[in-house]
Amino acid sequence: SGLLCGDTLYETILLKKGRLVFLDANLARLTRGCTVARLRFDAQGHALRTLRDGISSRLTEAQLREGSLRITLIRGEGEQDHVHLALRPPPLRILPEYHTKGCSVIVSTIQRVCIGPWRPAIKSGSRQDGALAMGEARAAGAFEALQMDTHGHIVEGVSSNIFAVMDGCLVTPPLAAGIL
Repeated sequence: SGLLCGDTLYETILLKKGRLVFLDANLARLTRGCTVARLRFDAQGHALRTLRDGISSRLTEAQLREGSLRITLIRGEGEQDHVHLALRPPPLRILPEYHTKGCSVIVSTIQRVCIGPWRPAIKSGSRQDGALAMGEARAAGAFEALQMDTHGHIVEGVSSNIFAVMDGCLVTPPLAAGIL
């Protein structure tokens, strides 16, 4: 089954003022991921319509205005894959002072795993490297773990993206570095 091997795809979509931000773009990336990972999710037909209906129903039931929606596709046995929808309020761990004073991070000894050219193209649930890196961060009392690629370049945080201002320009590592 998909859970046994981390054979899942996911998208996390921002919920702002009761609306999902960039829903279509996230569903398009999920669709591409299904093709790459060979999941049997009919992203063009009935399954996509059913997913959109499920999202709409979940939003109505939850009456949540701010937070995120996590869509997880799990490879099933036989002909059926599974979809899990989870609505979450905004994370409580991001404190206002993190925006002004920052937070503690470590550079993990656990390297970011990027297997083949497909890795940056999909959000896969197979993230043992991230789990181990966050374990290092927690043991050190840090909020986040930054991970390096095989060349020793910092490419991203386990739960965050990396941006820097260089010569007045906002920059981030290239997709080829394996970032999500």
